[in-house]
Amino acid sequence: MRLVAVATLVAAAALVPRTVQARWESARDSKPPAVLVGMTTDELFNEALDVCVQRALEQGPLNQDGEPTNPPPAGANEYLADIAHVVAAKHGGTVPIWMKQLLEAPSAKRCQEGLRTYAAGTEKPKKHKTPKPRQARHLDLPPWLAPR
Repeated sequence: MRLVAVATLVAAAALVPRTVQARWESARDSKPPAVLVGMTTDELFNEALDVCVQRALEQGPLNQDGEPTNPPPAGANEYLADIAHVVAAKHGGTVPIWMKQLLEAPSAKRCQEGLRTYAAGTEKPKKHKTPKPRQARHLDLPPWLAPR
């Protein structure tokens, strides 16, 4: 029984796409600029969010001055700057607010603000249905029951 569970777990891990398994942990995981240029805005956002969260986790909690207790991991800030440069090029030379939030976030909670901003900007606007005007109730009644 345990062998079946382990085999199922291994098979599931093998079937999960590589992009889902990928995560930035250090400078060796940084993609070259040529690869970044070929990525979509969604992929660039996911890459930047991974770096932001990993940086925040390694820096530890904020001290009383609001500063991280540890230095950022090597290459994190540089890689975020590279991503920001590519994102800006895709957005007419302007760095979007969500990217600025990810660049400046000192904690994972602040990285979430970038996530919320990005999600709010990429949602499709909801179409509001205008209700049909209600007709007089007696028009819905059969003619023999309608008031005269």
